[in-house]
Amino acid sequence: IASLNQQARYAEAETLARQTVARLRAVRDRNAGGANRIAATDPAVLYPRAVEELGVTLLYQGQPADAIACFREVVPVFPSRRLHHNLSVAFLAEGKLEAAIQQIAAATALDRGNATSLAFQGFLLSLAGRSSEAAKAYGAALQRDPALVTARLELAWLLATCSEDGVRDGKRAVALGESALTMPGGDSVRGLEVLAAAYAEVGRLSYAVEAADMALKRFQRERAQRGAGAAPRRGEAEREAALRERLAGYRAGKPYREPGPRAP
Repeated sequence: IASLNQQARYAEAETLARQTVARLRAVRDRNAGGANRIAATDPAVLYPRAVEELGVTLLYQGQPADAIACFREVVPVFPSRRLHHNLSVAFLAEGKLEAAIQQIAAATALDRGNATSLAFQGFLLSLAGRSSEAAKAYGAALQRDPALVTARLELAWLLATCSEDGVRDGKRAVALGESALTMPGGDSVRGLEVLAAAYAEVGRLSYAVEAADMALKRFQRERAQRGAGAAPRRGEAEREAALRERLAGYRAGKPYREPGPRAP
């Protein structure tokens, strides 16, 4: 199931997951209360794992409510960092930010060394406007995994653009942004727009204009490479408009400021 999901073969993964869940549920129920501990143990372990994988598949297919139902069935039996993390993602997809924050807190409590969950916690806290806490979560993620480029970039963005004076740290944002560009996945539209914001925050406006212009042109080039007949991606027009707006701001000598909590 996991392999099919990784290949984006979601319909096949869902079919297989549902078949597996039904088969294991039947075996589990048949063995419930029986004396044969070996026969009862495997379904008792494999069934909730299959339900979790079904939830992941449904989440991939844009069915967060059904995914949440699967994850909630498993939580009392086999709580894990991965399970709570996936629940958090599903709640965010449903627009339930506070529930998402609660679940990612449960995930990091179970495994404080997982950088991916810590970075996602930082992202959710930033959405909620809890900027200082978000910066700490991103920092903790980077302590665990300095090569996690998403945490590096999002922390740099927060430090460069936060509306709270006590959170912003332009020099650190520049250092994070410049280092991210040298890392796998960092030399990207996102990497360039983050670096532009960091340069603007420290007053290096000509550098900010150059980086923002490169970000916009790369965005347009990547869209053109998909072909004229390709359907527009969700939020694509808004993303380009934002890139243009920030570039204009830098040309006018204005650093960018986030307007407060961002909507999920």
